[in-house]
Amino acid sequence: MKDKIKRFLRNSHGMDRLSQHLYYLSIVFFVISLFTKSNILRILSLIGLFISLFRSLSQKHFKRTKEDLLYTKYYNKVVARVKVFWLNIKHFKTHKYVVCKSCNQQLRIPKKQGKVIVTCSRCRNKFEVKS
Repeated sequence: MKDKIKRFLRNSHGMDRLSQHLYYLSIVFFVISLFTKSNILRILSLIGLFISLFRSLSQKHFKRTKEDLLYTKYYNKVVARVKVFWLNIKHFKTHKYVVCKSCNQQLRIPKKQGKVIVTCSRCRNKFEVKS
């Protein structure tokens, strides 16, 4: 019996970023449901835990990796935008931060310059931004 379990777990996909985020989100939903006594949040929590467990134990590595790459691509874009938002709040008097649309590089431009053509230092993409 132990050998069968070891063989099964050896071929499983394991936890990736999408599975971890689903797991954490499920825990958050469950804790909130304890305080609000909402059955909808408990059901969402159980569904998230089930999907996270399914993804972790899945033996279809190619499919799970493809899903995780797609999730990571969008996740990184959102994180970059949020980071730029906070930088713009922090340095709102002197600089403006923008994100290159092709490579997600953060760029800093001086304020009160009007329309500026910005060249990305990483991918050499040029775009116009109002500072």
